[in-house]
Amino acid sequence: MNVVFMIDIQNDDRSKNTPYKLSQEVWKAWIEDKPDTELFVLNEPLFDDPNIRPNFYKMYFPQLMEATGQEWDKCLYVDSDTIPSPDLPNIFDVVGDKFGVVRNFGSCEWVVRSILNWRNNLFPEEPILNYSKYFNSGMMVFSKHHTEFFEKAQECFTENFAKIMGLVRLGCGIDQTMLNFLTRKHNVDMMWLPYEYNMQDLIRFEVPDDWPGYIWHFNAIPNDPQKQYTNILMQTKANYLWR
Repeated sequence: MNVVFMIDIQNDDRSKNTPYKLSQEVWKAWIEDKPDTELFVLNEPLFDDPNIRPNFYKMYFPQLMEATGQEWDKCLYVDSDTIPSPDLPNIFDVVGDKFGVVRNFGSCEWVVRSILNWRNNLFPEEPILNYSKYFNSGMMVFSKHHTEFFEKAQECFTENFAKIMGLVRLGCGIDQTMLNFLTRKHNVDMMWLPYEYNMQDLIRFEVPDDWPGYIWHFNAIPNDPQKQYTNILMQTKANYLWR
């Protein structure tokens, strides 16, 4: 069984979750003709501490499957601000048993600052990450073979909790840079997919509607704390792709 995994933890301001519901509905449409694939949405926090951002929960996916008694072989994790195209190939077949990711195409300044801060505070023995091999963790494909890797990521998170929370407060990212360091440190066998599989920073690149792509990722929308603009953009894209 393959699983599309999403996280949708309710905010106090429920309007922010509107685009997340839309994303889930479109992913349901994508898996409709795939009897070996189902959608799993995490709706409840895993920790009582409100300072632990839900982004970290993706590291606990194997344990979530075990706790629910759900069988799985491969997982596609996607952020809840993504819209798949009906033309998206069966990504589980594309990636196989490798760890499938897409290079991050966001702000170079932010990525370099994040890499330097995480290395200096958490990974001082590790070489600097190569910017061209730095992935966006809003779309990842992995298999049951990666359970041990995620256990190591959880250990790193638990043992360095205070430092990690400090880095989050500094605006140096949440889970993304940590996972980049850890996949390299533990020699995870990566598959680097093209941009079309995680089309991030769409506003930054002014990507037109008819641009060919498979997963549209509406992250980093500026000046949109209530996700109103994000919701409009996602709805427009969903209507265009699935018309």
